[in-house]
Parts: sequence; C-alpha cells; structure tokens
Amino acid sequence: MKKYLLLLVVVVMVAVMAINGAAFADHKEGEKIVIGHCVMDMANEIFVQYTNGDKEFEKDMQGNVEVVIVDGASEPSKQTEALENFITMGVDAIMLNALDLSAVEDVVHRAEEAGIKVGIYPEMEGVSVKFVFDEYNWGYDLGVDAGKWINEKLGGKATIACFNQAELESALGRYNGYKDGVLSQCDAENIIFLEPVSTVEPVRAMEAMENILQAHPEVKVVLASADAAAVGAYQAIIGAGIDTSDMYLGGLDGITDALDAIEEGSVFRCTVGNAKHTEEMGYDLIQELTKAVLGMDYDEIYFAPTIAITQENIAEYRNHELTYELDPELKEYFGL
Repeated sequence: MKKYLLLLVVVVMVAVMAINGAAFADHKEGEKIVIGHCVMDMANEIFVQYTNGDKEFEKDMQGNVEVVIVDGASEPSKQTEALENFITMGVDAIMLNALDLSAVEDVVHRAEEAGIKVGIYPEMEGVSVKFVFDEYNWGYDLGVDAGKWINEKLGGKATIACFNQAELESALGRYNGYKDGVLSQCDAENIIFLEPVSTVEPVRAMEAMENILQAHPEVKVVLASADAAAVGAYQAIIGAGIDTSDMYLGGLDGITDALDAIEEGSVFRCTVGNAKHTEEMGYDLIQELTKAVLGMDYDEIYFAPTIAITQENIAEYRNHELTYELDPELKEYFGL
C-alpha cells in the first residue's frame, strides 16, 4: 500500500512540474525571441506609429526580444514574400497588417503549423492573436459628424466626394460606414455620393481632388477612408484658394497631418482615430505575441476602440502622454 501511495505522489509531482514548466517549454532560457512585423505601407504614418510601439517594447525588453520590420509597400505579393522569409528565418512570431487576406491566408496557416505564433489584422481564424477593428463603425462615426455638418451648414443637402482604397476589404467597410453615417442624419434624396477615388496616396489624392473641384464645383463635403488621402485632398482644396467656411473634409486614422489641420481650425473638420494611441497598441500587440510564444496567458482578441476627433476635443486628445506598460510576468521571467 505504501508503495502505491509513493508512486501516486511521484506521478502527481511529475504532473505538477510538467504543468508549471509547460508555459515556457518552447523557449530556452537566455534565447532571444524574434518577431517579424510586416505592415501595409510605411508611407502611411499610421504604420510608422505602430512600429514605433514595436521599438518601445524592444527597448523595455532589454535585448530579449527583437522585432524585424518589413514594409509591405501596398503590394500583397511583398507581404507574402515577407511571411515566407519570416518562416525561413525561423522567427518565433509574426505580426501582420494584411493588405489582402486571401493573398496571405495559405502562408499564414503554414506559419502557425510550423509553430510560429501569428497576430493579424484584419482578423482571421486559426491564428494566435486577432487584432480587431470595427471598420464600419470607424466610417460610421465620421459619416455621422459629416451629416450633422450638412444639416447645420448646408441645409441638409450635399454632393460628397469620396476617397476609398477599393481593393482593401477593410477600406470598403469604412466607405460603407461613412455613407450610412451621413444617411443616418440626412435624407437620402438630398445627398449625392460621387464615384469614389481609389487611392490612399496623398499626391494622387491631391491630383484627383483638383479634378473634382473643376468638374464638380458644387462639392462641399469630402470624405476619405484614410487620412493619407484626406491630407492630399486638403492640399488641393487649400491650393485652389476657394472659400472653405462651409466645406467639410474628414478622414480616418488620426495621423499627425490631419490632427494639425483640425487644430488650426481649417476645412479639415474631423478624423476618427484610435482611442488608444497607435504606438501604445503596437507595443501591446508585440507584447501579447511575446507572451504567446512563452506559453503565458495572453489576449487572443485585441480590440481597438476609436474616437471622433474634432476641434472640440483635439486639445485633450493631443495632450495625452504615451504610456507603455510591461507585463509583470514578463518582467519576472526575464528578470527585468
């Protein structure tokens, strides 16, 4: 009987040790964790901000984590190539801001099958971390603000110029959102939406806006699915030297140029940005992937709340001091 009890105790002790050690079984002590991060396009400031968050996390991890950043340059094929290279490198995790999910789906799943933890936006099944934006609500909030302007300043009637990167599913959600947001405030028979211009590049947007102003001088409202395009449209409007007292320009992302223009009290009236600043979210996402690599508890779904930024609240928004919080469990594990 005593032998059986002793055997039982040994089995239980081994099980407990296995459970306690399993969390860190895939990581060898002293071994650097390498995470590949491929963004959509570094020409868009929003992705520079994300990678700034990556770098802050690297700094806080004091050499225990390295983030390899690759620019997708708005080309799905470059993102696929980057993921293939990450797999070949044997990275521990991948963060991807995907241009086209269908283009990367196969290689993403191959990465997960190879034991690489993957975080992705837009969300995809079968990955370790889902980065979730409600793109429709982003656009909707902008449309509501624009609709209120139309009612207050334009008598409820407007011809609206639209910018949208048509090939991106996420941008389509924003586009449909801002159209519906406008129509939640205004009668549909009084609103004309022009055919959207498919670009997020400021120079192309500026050229397109110059053409719109000539072909449709009645345009008083301009909405863009990305601030980068809105900034280009802004430059065209200012360059035209027209009266903008009753015009409304709005975008999405909350980039610096947009915030500057809003703060100046210009025709740029609103941008919808992250309620939590982008650098902070970049930091958080890489941190969650690091915890996933180590087998620690982590957030499988990372949800990004948003805020409409106008002249009324921009001072408060811009005065926010960036804060980064390193997880206590990571501090303990790495002795930081």
